[in-house]
Amino acid sequence: MRLWFCLGTAGELIKIYPLLKLAEERGILWFCLSTGQSAINLKKQWSDFGLPATQLGVLTLTDRDLDRSSEALRWFFRANLKNQLRQKVREVSGHDPSPKDFWIVHGDTLSTLVGSLYGKRLGVPVAHLEAGLRSSKIFEPFPEEITRRMVSRFAKIHFPQDEKAEENLKKSRVAGKVVPTHANTLLDAIRQVLKEKSKIEIPSKPYVVANLHRFENLGSSSRWQQMVDVLLRTAKMGYEVHFVLHPPTQAKIESDPELQRTFAQAGIKLIPRMPFTEFIHLLNRADFVLSDGGSNQEECFYLGKPCLLLRDSTERVEGLKDGPCLLSQFKPELIDRFLAEPILYKRDTFDSQISPSQVVLDYLSNV
Repeated sequence: MRLWFCLGTAGELIKIYPLLKLAEERGILWFCLSTGQSAINLKKQWSDFGLPATQLGVLTLTDRDLDRSSEALRWFFRANLKNQLRQKVREVSGHDPSPKDFWIVHGDTLSTLVGSLYGKRLGVPVAHLEAGLRSSKIFEPFPEEITRRMVSRFAKIHFPQDEKAEENLKKSRVAGKVVPTHANTLLDAIRQVLKEKSKIEIPSKPYVVANLHRFENLGSSSRWQQMVDVLLRTAKMGYEVHFVLHPPTQAKIESDPELQRTFAQAGIKLIPRMPFTEFIHLLNRADFVLSDGGSNQEECFYLGKPCLLLRDSTERVEGLKDGPCLLSQFKPELIDRFLAEPILYKRDTFDSQISPSQVVLDYLSNV
């Protein structure tokens, strides 16, 4: 048995990292295939984790990370229509996929869909990590919701991270086996990184981490203005705001010199996206977090960190019920409630002996 991990973004790599480490410890053969969606940042994260370069192969070469939706769609069709797939996999890995192997995809990116199509074409059973997330609208969020539903049709093994996701899969009557992991593999990644000494200097004054990058928010003038207002209000509260720039966010800010000056005058620090081993230490010591990302929601839940989610809805349940996360829905009254006393949302760290990565590998090893 060999495990094939097909992924395209650093975010996916972060969540499969503990699986790679555990597979190595158990002597399970594995190989990672990059779809090329975010090849540059993925390779940086690969190096940050100290993973062997010989275990990563790129299927679709790209010379930059895709920071616009139009670029991502062009890449998707190019990657999806790849000819001689088996030959390419053999070329970059030195191995030929077998029906006795497992083809593992993660989450709901375009690479998740591309990867599941690859696995189906190669005749290797597809296992989907972070399966079962659903919204009530097929085009919201786009394209994540479409990806989730399509991947569920291709997967033979589904690994939901919570009871709601498990219920969604059962209601959909998906084919194959549903195996709950009871938490996200991200939990294992956080635990592993926080055991190590921080590689960065943690700010000495109270600070906040901001991470805003979703296409539907950046493309909406009203939502973007609300997010800018929240950043400026936070800075006026006396917090040092560390605004982590994803490529699409950076492109948007760089196109607006006046906004750059406004941020500079407010003392908002625009910082490049950093490796996970640095970011999680920065997040862990922050007073609170401003984010529109699902992974940040999960990270804050596991860390007990107050988090204002600047988005209309979220398919994840972590941290929302009596937890550290507040879904703003872009309602001023909810935003005001959080910013009035963020400390009220602070919780203890997630206390559980569960290892989602161990659940996954235990199952795959005994199928």
